[in-house]
Amino acid sequence: MRPTALFVSGINADHMPEGLHEDRARLHGLPPPSIEAVRAAAERNRHLARPQIRWLAEMLEDGRSYLLGDKPCIADFAGYHVVWFYRGRHIDCRAEFDPYPRIMAWRDRMAAIGHGQRTEMTPDEALAVARQASPATPRKSDPQDGDPRPGERARVRPADNARDWTEGEVLFIDPEEIALLRSDPEVGEVAVHFPRLGYDWRKQR
Repeated sequence: MRPTALFVSGINADHMPEGLHEDRARLHGLPPPSIEAVRAAAERNRHLARPQIRWLAEMLEDGRSYLLGDKPCIADFAGYHVVWFYRGRHIDCRAEFDPYPRIMAWRDRMAAIGHGQRTEMTPDEALAVARQASPATPRKSDPQDGDPRPGERARVRPADNARDWTEGEVLFIDPEEIALLRSDPEVGEVAVHFPRLGYDWRKQR
């Protein structure tokens, strides 16, 4: 996803929402980039994205409907959200898939799955629903040696270049997941769930 995001957003550097490049740089602890730097990153990352597109095409070469067989699985959804990112910007980057008709056919099959039953609402309506809801009763925790226990304070962030922590009370923890209970003035009490893999945590004193 990262090479794709840098490629597509860089190609569209002049058309992205104001402040987006600065926000993404801050997320990774980097200084705000110039438009020229963003454009240069697009070209570098185009050459990182293209081999991975070819890998997807190779998985579909034998005529299978989905990446691992006849039915969609988590691999398809992990790949599809990246392929989806190539569309819908001011400068459309979907031409990268033109040499690979099987990817385009797979993309269309994935898109046809749809989004289930949904109801449109305004941002204010969504926040009101969140304020009126309460976190579900958590499953039984299974903390490992050294883990914070339910009820203790902890903070979590992605284990890459991210600098911003999410802080709260441990609601649930097991070898694969940690959930923090937080109170926010806009949405009230919410449980924020994080996978253990790829994330870092610290106890709060």
